Amino acid sequence: MGPQLQQAWRTVADLAMPAGRWELPRRSVIEIGSGMGDSLTAAATRWDLVIGIDVHVRGLAATARAAQRAGLTNLRLVAGDAMEVLDDQVGVGAVGEIHIWFPDPWPKARHHKRRLVRPAFAEVLAARLAPGGVLRLATDIPSYATAMQAVLGRTPGLSPLGPAGAVARPAWRPVTRYEQAGIDAGRTITDLAFRRDGSPPAAGGPSAAQRGE
Repeated sequence: MGPQLQQAWRTVADLAMPAGRWELPRRSVIEIGSGMGDSLTAAATRWDLVIGIDVHVRGLAATARAAQRAGLTNLRLVAGDAMEVLDDQVGVGAVGEIHIWFPDPWPKARHHKRRLVRPAFAEVLAARLAPGGVLRLATDIPSYATAMQAVLGRTPGLSPLGPAGAVARPAWRPVTRYEQAGIDAGRTITDLAFRRDGSPPAAGGPSAAQRGE
């Protein structure tokens, strides 16, 4: 990291979530693999609380810097493994949406076991969503899109919001630098969305984001 990101990294601690189980507002989002923070900072304008989980300190530092510059007070960052964080700190039915944008596709067949979206992890994701909550994903690798559709389509408690979960790219999701590189290379972008079964709490009804707006 250069000097500016090194300085920003020192402020990541100010945006950390507390230890132990989190008490989350109903309109909360967790983004897994938040990268350089483009999508996370955009989500912060729509939700009461957004939490980015990533293992890469450079991306977390860049996100902290962007949050400070934008004056965002509802953005939090966690450095760590998403499976461990969800297991240890996120309660069942605790979060309004979970976003996974462009996870590493591990394209070689012998590496597919390393992919993030696998049956065991999909069950953890489904359990953490509140009733009516939505899991949203995107990828520029068609074979990974098909694999995610197969896994999530068989995950108890999840229902697709489009054909096999395929939906139009939400207007509020920004095109990240990684996504633009894929578009420039001629790759097809696939957005997926699956809703957690059950009705959302009556007070206020589903959010605009949960309705797909």
